[in-house]
This record gives sequence, structure tokens and C-alpha cells, in this order.
Amino acid sequence: MRVIHPISEKTGETLVETLAAILMCTLAVLMLTTAVLTASRLNRAASERDANILTQREAAEQFSGFSGTGSNTITITVSSNGTENTYSNIPVYGGSDVMSYEVSE
Repeated sequence: MRVIHPISEKTGETLVETLAAILMCTLAVLMLTTAVLTASRLNRAASERDANILTQREAAEQFSGFSGTGSNTITITVSSNGTENTYSNIPVYGGSDVMSYEVSE
């Protein structure tokens, strides 16, 4: 009895299929690594901005007085009930992102 084993009956993966699977896994790991690094960088930048704003807000809230004029003053116009009041040389506290002011009448 003669047994013939044709190539088409052989099972398993070819070298090309294995290389394609390795390439797909490598690309997936690369994309995941890039996403994690980008998220980490964005998180660090957001934390720094939050800390900066918090510092400025605390400085504005803890300010207990004002001495001097110049770049630390602004002019404010308030409209209420049909009347318009303008206040000049209003002291401003805080930084470039968070500002606080007080109007004394």
C-alpha cells in the first residue's frame, strides 16, 4: 500500500503568516507605548498648570492690602439696574491666569 501525502493536506502556519502576526503584535505594542507616553506627558503638563493656577489663586485670596499704583491697577465699569458705575485704579492681585480685585465704595 502506497501512501501519498500531498502538500495541500499539510496543516500549520506558513512563515509568511507567522511574520505577519509578529509584525502586527509589534505595531500594537508600539502604538500602546506611544499612547501611554503621550498621556503621561499631557498629565504632567496639566498638573503643572493646575499647580500654577492654585498658587496664583491662593496668593490672590491671602492678599490683605494694597500699596502702590501702576501696573497692578485696572479700571472696571459695572452696569446694574440701568446705572453705570466706573471704578478707576482698582488694585489687582494674583497672576496672569487668575486675578482678583476689590472695589470699596
